[in-house]
Amino acid sequence: MVFLNYQLYKVCFHLVLAPASPVIDYITPSKVVNAGDNQILQCRAGGFPKANITWYKNGSPLKVCIKNSESVCSEAHYIWREDRHDLEISRVNYPDDNGAFTCVAENRFGLVTADLKLSVLSKYNN
Repeated sequence: MVFLNYQLYKVCFHLVLAPASPVIDYITPSKVVNAGDNQILQCRAGGFPKANITWYKNGSPLKVCIKNSESVCSEAHYIWREDRHDLEISRVNYPDDNGAFTCVAENRFGLVTADLKLSVLSKYNN
């Protein structure tokens, strides 16, 4: 009879994240949309520490409601859903929402931007 001697070894791995400036991994492509529709614009960024996202429209900062488990954004036009990396636009307006949207990802090691164009068709152009 053969007995095998097994020993259990505890193996520990330590993951060390090196500081890194942000990188935008994905931004919604430019698109044409209909007035009155709800739209989702996505901006996903990597980096360490985690990048803060800010949205601009035609060079001006957007006033967004930040949606989390404790906030209510029922009347807001621009809603940032940080957990999903979504900017939701409620009932897109023509011509107010027409233009260039810029996602800015920033941490203490750097800043990066990405742009998309939202072209809104009025109800009378359909």
